[in-house]
Amino acid sequence: MGMIPQRLPVIPLLGFLTSLPYIECEVRQVGGKVEEWTPPSYPKPVISRKTELDMYCYDKLCDPDNLLNDSGRGMIASKIEDFLDHHIKYKYTISSESKENTDEGNVSTVPIEIGVALLQKMDLSSYQDGSNVDAAIMTAAKDFAISIHDSWGVGSVTSDGDTGILLFLSIQDRAFFISKGDFVGFGSVLTDTRIDKIVESAKPLLREEEYSRAILDSIQHIENYLESGPPTIQERGGDFLKINGSFILFAAITSLFMLWNKYVVRNQTRAYAMAQSHLNDIDRGRALALQDRYRSTSCPICLDDFQMNGPVREPQSNDNSSYNSEDHLDNNGSNNNQSMLGSDGLPVKLLRCGHIFDDTCWAEWVSSGSGDIRRCPICQRDVGTDINIVQQQPNNQIEADDRRDQRNHRMVAYERERNFRLMRLARRYPRYIRTDQIQRWTQPNFDDKLATDRSFVQNNPRSNISQNQSNSRSNVQSFGGGSSSGARGGRW
Repeated sequence: MGMIPQRLPVIPLLGFLTSLPYIECEVRQVGGKVEEWTPPSYPKPVISRKTELDMYCYDKLCDPDNLLNDSGRGMIASKIEDFLDHHIKYKYTISSESKENTDEGNVSTVPIEIGVALLQKMDLSSYQDGSNVDAAIMTAAKDFAISIHDSWGVGSVTSDGDTGILLFLSIQDRAFFISKGDFVGFGSVLTDTRIDKIVESAKPLLREEEYSRAILDSIQHIENYLESGPPTIQERGGDFLKINGSFILFAAITSLFMLWNKYVVRNQTRAYAMAQSHLNDIDRGRALALQDRYRSTSCPICLDDFQMNGPVREPQSNDNSSYNSEDHLDNNGSNNNQSMLGSDGLPVKLLRCGHIFDDTCWAEWVSSGSGDIRRCPICQRDVGTDINIVQQQPNNQIEADDRRDQRNHRMVAYERERNFRLMRLARRYPRYIRTDQIQRWTQPNFDDKLATDRSFVQNNPRSNISQNQSNSRSNVQSFGGGSSSGARGGRW
């Protein structure tokens, strides 16, 4: 007899055949060629399960690539049913005639539906141009979510808009979008900011491939928002800071920088004006010295003006006393004629050589070690030794050459004071008066005005600001942007 072929058991074979859809989905997900979906080819969920394939795309949930396990798929289906059972009617105050009346007559109840669609990968052939893959995926996912929402007919059509919500996920494209109907209640409750929050909160779970938990949490967030109503002032404020926090911080730092820069420029301008005023005083003093009419009216150390305390006798051209006249000095070298007070409000310190200072400045000068208490900081004469003072004599007894010698002597004394004042100015305003300027200004042949000297004028802060502003105008650029409506989401 020939060999009788052994027949396969019927029940195991049927079990194997019934498991083919599941195996096919697993191969599509893991090892085989991934099917790329387009909106027209994506299945619609069925109302009743007629075949084994319907278990993956049933009622309000569609998972044709079998991305969820049975437990996760069951929890999501149960959550959607629970959502419909408890939130089939939401009350919103909708009145086209008057929004001020909120009695029961103006309250409408509307059914709200939610659906979930997920797939392994979208067909991006009509979106990719090779330039920006991320932008192509975002655009395709948004279009896919809107298209599935419309084709499924999620939500009810009411006079106040459609009331459906769809969650769409493309796993391999790593895209998650939420589409909502144009129901007026969604505009104030499911705001763009809240939808962005839902997507952001789901991203950590999606990265861990916890797709079921991500969908469940998203539905729960939607439920919470619908129950809580429109955002509170605190929530809006927090959202505003979260969205615009970087811009606000940048604007605040920029404003502080501008205020600080304005403060610095104002102080620099004031300092420059003060230095310019002192240089004008020095130029004016030199003109008076040439006329033999110069008299010190400010402290050479601090450069602040003395205070007048009564009439001051102006020296005459034939008055040889000027600084050296003994009627201004006592035996200690102090000024008995209290015609001037220092800028500190104290009697001025008049040395035997004739140079005059604020009493406080003189004390600080000596105590700081800047100078020798025995010598004048200007002329370096010994202030403790009497100097030869030319006594006033009748005009007819003074020879012309003697008068010329005395005038030359006073000019030399003034030049020393002028040089000392310039050095003090350089110490006080180093930004505008430098050592090389002092060296040039103190040359015997220098005869120009200090305040209008080119090396000083070019340091004017205002002129530098004007030049910088004119140079920056050509670098200004303008930027533009755009916005979108409909489904919102992102990539994880």
